[in-house]
Amino acid sequence: MTEFVNNLSYEELLAENANLKIICEEFKKEIELLKNKIVNLKEKINDFQDNQSDEICEFFNDCNSLKKTAKHFSYDNIVDCGDDLINFNGCTDAIQDAKDYKEYYFQKYGHNENSDEDK
Repeated sequence: MTEFVNNLSYEELLAENANLKIICEEFKKEIELLKNKIVNLKEKINDFQDNQSDEICEFFNDCNSLKKTAKHFSYDNIVDCGDDLINFNGCTDAIQDAKDYKEYYFQKYGHNENSDEDK
């Protein structure tokens, strides 16, 4: 890169700088478009999950695993999945017997359910 710079005149460097600024701005616009697409896709996934609440609950009841349910229905993590299951059922009882409930609890609250922090 140094050799490239050393072989260019000042005017050429200014022109290259201007070109790079244009490219950078184009990338910034593209990044914003991609961010918006990600937001839209996440909204579609959330809508899908909301519309599939009965199916999600049934799947969870069959496997008794937040991890498997989260993966199957494209949740970002088991906390989001567990929170939705609580919301769909109206209480935490629905997930407390899950194989991986302790992991859910730790991820959500940052400590084990029966740790000294609760006392």
